[in-house]
Amino acid sequence: MKENEVFATLNVGNEKFEARQDNTAIYRHLGKWALYDHVFVELNEKSGVYIWNTNQFYEDLALLAVEHECTLHLNIQEPSEVDIKAYIKHHTGDKDALPEWLPEV
Repeated sequence: MKENEVFATLNVGNEKFEARQDNTAIYRHLGKWALYDHVFVELNEKSGVYIWNTNQFYEDLALLAVEHECTLHLNIQEPSEVDIKAYIKHHTGDKDALPEWLPEV
C-alpha cells in the first residue's frame, strides 16, 4: 500500500479532505474515556479533521484506516487536552464550556 494513496474523501462543510495512510490515525481510549475515540486526518502540521465516534461514518472510516495500515493509538488511558477541547468545541460549540456530563481529567 502506498502512503499517499487516497482511501477516503471526507466532505466537511464546503471542503473536501483526503484520508491517506500518511495523514490518518485512529485513537481509541479505555473505559470512560472511550467517548473521545476518533479518527484524525491531518491536513497540515497545525490542523486536521476529527471524525468522532458519534459520527455515522466513524466505524467505516476506522475500518478503512486499519485496512490501509494507518497509525493506531490503542488503549489510551487519558485523552489529551487538545482532544478534550476539540471534543467540547464540536459537541457544544464553545471550547471553554464544560458540560456536566463530561468526565473530569
